[in-house]
Amino acid sequence: MLQWARNIYRRTKNIYKRTKNIYKRTGNIYKRTENIYKRTENIYKRTGNIYKKTENIYKRTGKIYKRTEHIYKW
Repeated sequence: MLQWARNIYRRTKNIYKRTKNIYKRTGNIYKRTENIYKRTENIYKRTGNIYKKTENIYKRTGKIYKRTEHIYKW
């Protein structure tokens, strides 16, 4: 009877250890994916800002071209 109880205890302990390890791994994976998400979000923000700046530059050069267009036409 005592041996039987020990076996059950040992098995449940092993199962507990395994599930604990799985939880640790999934937690680490979640952290990594969260970091990757943050990085990509930052990259998107940066590219958005760069796009806006280049758009502004295009607008400015367009305005300058319109102002100086009469010089080039003759």
